[in-house]
Amino acid sequence: MEVSKKIYGGERMFGLIGNFGPWELIFLLVIIASLAVYLLPSILAFRINSSNRWTILLINLLLGWTLLGWGLALWLALRNRISTHEA
Repeated sequence: MEVSKKIYGGERMFGLIGNFGPWELIFLLVIIASLAVYLLPSILAFRINSSNRWTILLINLLLGWTLLGWGLALWLALRNRISTHEA
């Protein structure tokens, strides 16, 4: 039984989670990076232990697809941190 086959001009990689080619791996990495950027305000809010982190998560999930909602969530996540550094 042949484990690797020539597909898409490259060899397919055999792993524990399936048989991925180079384009599938790139696609998966782009999806993960996009999700991390999309959830950046929520990630920051939870990392800095913001008092309104659950509100930020809700805004991020419901309105984050709009630039205004994402910006609002990011501003809420960082506003307490910025104001404490200025004082």
